Amino acid sequence: MRFAVKTSILSKRWRYIWTSLPTLSFTSSEYDGRPFCPWGSRKWIQPTFFENFVDNALILRNQKSDINKFGLSWYLDRHIETDTIRNHLNTWINAALNRDVAILSVDIGGLLGSDTSELIDSKSEIFRHQFTSKLFNCATLTKLKLKVDIQIYDAEIGDYCKDYLSKINFPKPVHLPCLSVLKLDSIVIDNANSLFLGTPVLEYLSIKGCKISIDNCSDMDWFGILSLTLKYFELKNCIMPKKIKLNVPNLQTLVCEDYTWHEYSMENISSLVCARIEMLDFSSQGDGDHYLKLPEHEKKLCATRAMDFLKALDTVNELQLSPGILENLFTSNIILNEDYTEHRIS
Repeated sequence: MRFAVKTSILSKRWRYIWTSLPTLSFTSSEYDGRPFCPWGSRKWIQPTFFENFVDNALILRNQKSDINKFGLSWYLDRHIETDTIRNHLNTWINAALNRDVAILSVDIGGLLGSDTSELIDSKSEIFRHQFTSKLFNCATLTKLKLKVDIQIYDAEIGDYCKDYLSKINFPKPVHLPCLSVLKLDSIVIDNANSLFLGTPVLEYLSIKGCKISIDNCSDMDWFGILSLTLKYFELKNCIMPKKIKLNVPNLQTLVCEDYTWHEYSMENISSLVCARIEMLDFSSQGDGDHYLKLPEHEKKLCATRAMDFLKALDTVNELQLSPGILENLFTSNIILNEDYTEHRIS
């Protein structure tokens, strides 16, 4: 976007072309000019050049021009005011939604807090952002990516650590009739089961490093992936209900990195072609030494769930497993059925 504005000064005919470009991509690392901060002060005198540029690009945009693709890559440094994030993010997203955006990508990362100037005693107070509900009632969206990978300074441990700072509360109902691709990363997701009721053409779903909850969740409740159109599903390192149910009759590729304390029910995945599975045991690191020290009933539970998972994958053409799965099966005296030897396991 910045280069489009620069080019417009070369010719009067090009002067206002940038105001109607169908693709807007903003990357904070390309912008310099952060305002001066007086010594000893925690507040910047004025908003950064990047925030001003994005604001003006959207305000001055041709009112009759839709936005086909909107991309935001915003790296936050430890001195940025958290109110600045709250005040701008949903405003920018709403501006794109009001212009019938089809492809929306938001990628936020960086560090908040400092070990020298801004010791943070309460992580819960520094930044909590909830995405606008309008984002999940958009008839024009076809692709949506949301990633908020921020580390904040923890005074207790004296280092930066990851925290879940942004939240999605799926409204009831979700209305995304054209959405085919959804990628969620490092976000708190509430009412997760509502998602699949309003995405009738969803084909690609990736959920990484998220906290997932459902209404009034108990140990008996299921996080259900229910879709007639889903072809690719990726689930990696999420905190979520103990029970996960897959009912995806047209799924072709499954990528799963999870822990064996989760129970999977895969009722209808007969169309699955490729599966890449990494299941860790009850330790947070999944190391073999910890597994060997587990009580026998926990070892058996790990192996039983791993075997149940494999049985559901008996029709795939390509199966990739982490070494720990096979090790757990054999150390628990559970031997793979001969049918599984036909698959290519790596």
